[in-house]
Amino acid sequence: AALRGVVSAHVALGSADEAAELLESMLKERPEDPELLLLLSRTYIDAENAVGAERVIGLLVARDASKFPRFIEVARLYLSLDQVNDATRVLASITEQLLAGRAENDLLELVQEVLARNPEYVEALRLLVRIHWWQRDMDNLRLALERLAEAAEAAGLDQDERYALTQLVRLVPDEQRYAERLDALGGAAQ
Repeated sequence: AALRGVVSAHVALGSADEAAELLESMLKERPEDPELLLLLSRTYIDAENAVGAERVIGLLVARDASKFPRFIEVARLYLSLDQVNDATRVLASITEQLLAGRAENDLLELVQEVLARNPEYVEALRLLVRIHWWQRDMDNLRLALERLAEAAEAAGLDQDERYALTQLVRLVPDEQRYAERLDALGGAAQ
């Protein structure tokens, strides 16, 4: 409780980074202490140190896999720092756990925020496709696959484009343009 008070005081004074240094030194003595790890991760988030928060939450998750949703805070922090690639990388690392844990709406919200900043970001579009597959939302899946195919074509990412087009040909077999473009790329993805 006293330690939390010291950390809260540092955060209130705008010196969360100093509190993080204090907690890091304590962590060397007690590396297995989950409460210390939680406090340090929160402190790094308050200090807007996404790299530190990601590292500490990784340590926490290694000890207790149920703590993986804490990575959502890291992704949000990366987004607030306008580090879209890092936010997407973190989200990609926990996508399956979030989907299995029925937290697809949180994931979808964050992926949409990434795409609002960079509408043609292929990594985020892959996540969007994955979410809509999971939700079995065929209308939004089709739109996401179309976006993925267009963004992949623009970026010269043939494998991603082939994947998207292969899925579109299966979803909408009457739409010839997908099949034609897929043929031009050498056929369906395996």
